[in-house]
Amino acid sequence: MLRDYIDVYIPGTINGNQPINQDTINKVVSWAAKKLSKNFGGCTGYNTKELTAQGFYVSNKHGLIVESILIIRAYHDTDPAAAWGIGKNIAQVIKRYLNQESVTIGNNNDGIDFI
Repeated sequence: MLRDYIDVYIPGTINGNQPINQDTINKVVSWAAKKLSKNFGGCTGYNTKELTAQGFYVSNKHGLIVESILIIRAYHDTDPAAAWGIGKNIAQVIKRYLNQESVTIGNNNDGIDFI
């Protein structure tokens, strides 16, 4: 039974505070899901927009950011530090691609961090 997991939070904005169009969301989600699936055998996406949940944070540049997010979770039996490294690498690529201040990753052992 798999108990450990890594989460990658896909932002709902680009360039800090601009809404992402559906094509860009689809591209980022597909890429991240492929990376997680390749490393851990599969993953599940949780669209918080459908659950009426949103992410909030204060940007030094844009003020309060409110965005719908998608969480992609991959359960694994990998060393937790190695899994964290994979999640961190994925988050760094998403951060650069979407020109974000940070991207969130999390796991069941350590909580979350902002990459």
